[in-house]
Amino acid sequence: FSMDFLALYITGKSLRTPIRPGRLALAASLGALFATISAAFPVSGFIGKCVGGLTFAACAALMCFSAFSCRVARSTAVFAAVNLGLGGMISAMCSWLRMSGLEPSGQGLEPMTLIVFGLIAGLASLLYSRFGRAKEREVAVTVRLPDGEKKLRLLSDSGNLLCEPISGRPVVVVKPSALGIDELT
Repeated sequence: FSMDFLALYITGKSLRTPIRPGRLALAASLGALFATISAAFPVSGFIGKCVGGLTFAACAALMCFSAFSCRVARSTAVFAAVNLGLGGMISAMCSWLRMSGLEPSGQGLEPMTLIVFGLIAGLASLLYSRFGRAKEREVAVTVRLPDGEKKLRLLSDSGNLLCEPISGRPVVVVKPSALGIDELT
């Protein structure tokens, strides 16, 4: 549950999507249910692995839809990448711990160690998503007005998380004067 919640949180932050903790908890619960069922009914063979992979992809898409309700394909792809990144970082830290001789002999890793490693990996992923790309990217936007079109250059990474409530599509806030009109009617 906690790793799915962390991965969904990082996905939302990476996509600059509004984060609602209740929806993230529901989506992470779906992931925990899927993990429990997968552990209870392991699959084998090529066909079983393919079905398992497709089921995982469907569960990830359902989780992202539950958490963000818009841009399901994009959020699912980012969610999968974040999960792989978190898992890879945790595996690397566990391997380092074993190679350094700090792991308790023959007992395996303590649950608290995995929690700390998960938090470190989550923080690294979150920092990368926040600062790992250029902040001043611009996009060209065409606004359709009753008397024609107006082309604008806008910053694409302004931190604006405003979405249209029905479609969930992002909303751009523009002064009427930037469109060459006095006021909106």
